[in-house]
Amino acid sequence: LERLSQNISCSDLVLPPAEARRRAMFKAIHGRGTEAIGLEALRTMLRKRFVCIHSVSVTDTLTVVDSKTVHKLEVGEVLESLDEAQKDQSTGMERLRCWVPASDATGFVSVRGTQGTIYLKPFSPFDSFVREMDQKISEVGQVLNQCAKLAKAKQLELLRLDDGVPQAATTEVSMLLKEVLGAVTRFDELRNRATECRKIFKKREDDEHTAHVQCQEKATADAILLPLREQIDALDADEQRLDERADVAVRLASRGAFSEAVEAFQTPCSDSKACEKLCSRAEASARVLRQVLTDQGKKLPASGGTLGPLVEAKKELTRLEKRCQAVEKKCRDAVTAFRRICEGIAEAGRDA
Repeated sequence: LERLSQNISCSDLVLPPAEARRRAMFKAIHGRGTEAIGLEALRTMLRKRFVCIHSVSVTDTLTVVDSKTVHKLEVGEVLESLDEAQKDQSTGMERLRCWVPASDATGFVSVRGTQGTIYLKPFSPFDSFVREMDQKISEVGQVLNQCAKLAKAKQLELLRLDDGVPQAATTEVSMLLKEVLGAVTRFDELRNRATECRKIFKKREDDEHTAHVQCQEKATADAILLPLREQIDALDADEQRLDERADVAVRLASRGAFSEAVEAFQTPCSDSKACEKLCSRAEASARVLRQVLTDQGKKLPASGGTLGPLVEAKKELTRLEKRCQAVEKKCRDAVTAFRRICEGIAEAGRDA
């Protein structure tokens, strides 16, 4: 697994950590209570099974013409392939040599019809379990509904009778109806949980199927975002120094509190020049970061979905672009605030 991408000459293939994958694969194959993969487990792993999703006949020969039906596959029946699919030259259909456990019949079956009808799909243990579970749920649901209808009917029947009905009988039927309705409620909750668990399993299965894609996208996203770290740190430091110098000035200027500014800034002109230098430095850091954002943004694939590492990387680039804009605005506000303070202090001095 560690050298799989090299062995199959696929440099783009990125898998999760090999050791974790090995343990998961071994656990799925070998079953419980053993420390080695047995022959039967190996056969189970290698055999290909299919399930019928549209009724179709199993015939004795590869060619459909003049063939005889040896078994009629119904929806839900499972079969095992004995060879790779072959083409029936007379019809152009793909045919599969198979064995049907239900009847022990061996023959050929069409995978897809000439009009595009799909007869078989790969067998899934989970789908098989879900079908059996749904069948059981349907059967139990019908029984519970019948019990509830019967209990309600008996209750109504007792109400229609004369007053001579023993109180014990009425009480017993009421308790029985309450118990049945409680069972119906619990059954509905169980059915809802089963539906939710099915969705969770499906998502986990989809995530597993795309795990290598996610790893590849994460590697690409990390390669895009990593070069930004130095520029982000520089911008953070410049913004912090600017905040320490200009925060008070911006607050006082916004309120027009120039008398307080006199006490806060003993040398307003020098403070203003120092602020302008800090602003120039912060703006330069923002320009450098924006250029790197542009360069790294070009490395993002043009097409993308709504989830995944690459989508998050794109959102991060957008967030950093807005951050650059916010820092540039903060610089403009700081310069303006110090100019107003200098003008306000000068005007106050003239008035004095």
